[in-house]
Amino acid sequence: MNAPPIEYTLLELLKRAGARLVSNRRADCPRCSGRRTIAFTQESFFCHHEGCSWKGNVVTLARELGLMRRLTSDELRAHHWLRQKAHEKAEELYQRTRDRRLKLYHHYRSLLSIADRVHRARNPQDECAWSRLARVYRILPCVTAELAILEDGPLPALLSFINAGRPDRKEQLSRITDRGGLYDREGRFIEIETRLPGVSAK
Repeated sequence: MNAPPIEYTLLELLKRAGARLVSNRRADCPRCSGRRTIAFTQESFFCHHEGCSWKGNVVTLARELGLMRRLTSDELRAHHWLRQKAHEKAEELYQRTRDRRLKLYHHYRSLLSIADRVHRARNPQDECAWSRLARVYRILPCVTAELAILEDGPLPALLSFINAGRPDRKEQLSRITDRGGLYDREGRFIEIETRLPGVSAK
């Protein structure tokens, strides 16, 4: 079984293949001479120039460049062990985030229900009810911020949050609510909802 030398990144392989990098996501294509036509990530690349469509990943490009080598039996066993461990870690992360999201969805629905009951009653003398409503609006931003991390946050941010202690989690959630959102896996800014839908704050 073959594998690319681990010291090579896709960026380095593209340079070896003759691609001229023009940004951290774009490069000129050495195959068709297209300018800025190659789009790439850490794992794969693709030339968008019509009639070219040169594409690949670390493994295929290393093979094209003759940089592949055959793994020894010990390396192969280690490779399989690492893949198994990575799979187990990914499955554990999936289960933890899934369980937490379900709890947060239930909590969010509870907040909606409390706010709806208070606003329907509209009893200005019921201090206990208005106190519960104030608590709802205090908790809501943190709930939506955590859901944003679990659903849209990039992997480093997700891992940092999942593995953090309570004080660090509160600090991370506070930063997100202060900004009004977070950047997702594609670098897009995702705004978080800080008000209950369909409920007036008055």
